[in-house]
Amino acid sequence: MRTLLGVGILFLLPGITFAAGFAKQSLFLSQATVEQNETVFVYAVVTNDTVSYFNGKLVVSDQEGPIGTTTVSLDTGHANTVSVSWTPKTVGSHRIIANLVNADDEVVEHEDYVFFVNKPAPPSVHVDDPKKPTKRSQSTTTVVDSSLPIEKPLENTLSKMSPSAAAHTESTFLSIDEARHQAVTRLDQGTEWSKREIAKSTKSPGGFMNTLWLMLATLALYGSTALSYVIANIGIFYPVLFAIFVFVLWRIFKLFKR
Repeated sequence: MRTLLGVGILFLLPGITFAAGFAKQSLFLSQATVEQNETVFVYAVVTNDTVSYFNGKLVVSDQEGPIGTTTVSLDTGHANTVSVSWTPKTVGSHRIIANLVNADDEVVEHEDYVFFVNKPAPPSVHVDDPKKPTKRSQSTTTVVDSSLPIEKPLENTLSKMSPSAAAHTESTFLSIDEARHQAVTRLDQGTEWSKREIAKSTKSPGGFMNTLWLMLATLALYGSTALSYVIANIGIFYPVLFAIFVFVLWRIFKLFKR
């Protein structure tokens, strides 16, 4: 009876624990920002954890219809990055849907992610008239602000409670926001670097060092993405900052109490 049970488990195990599919949060674009009617590439990291060779295709679409299809061929235990080109025609949120389809036209894995498409930037106008420097300066400031839209609900709330306190802390909040802006810019650069390294590693021949580098690049991608989200989101950043501040005070108190 135990022998029959063991054979049954071994027979069912590959179908239960192994499957060809996508890596976690595997969908990303070839660039951080996308504009209407601009052609970019939609990348997907696919893996083959099955015990047999996988031969199928990746079908990508959004709410406007099909985007593209590309073949996927993977040896056992391998991963690869595949892509299709995309030219969004409308501004706004686009839910990109990627289906991994096997040779029998069966969807074996599904992945989706929402990307935002921006309006095309207006063409820059060169102003030769020296009497109009202010308009040029205002245009530059607007572009910089829109790259990281950080609102100020905390400062506004504080001003309603105590105008004098808000006036004294305004410079502090401005310094914090500037530091956050620089940090998110660096983290976004790290995210783009990680994506490029993942794309190169998955296309390189297999090997221990290449696999290790792929793992490190993937960890860097997840870490920079998470940190960027925490720092840019004011509703998360300040509670986390406060928690760190309380923890440091508690550690200092514990040290002096000894």
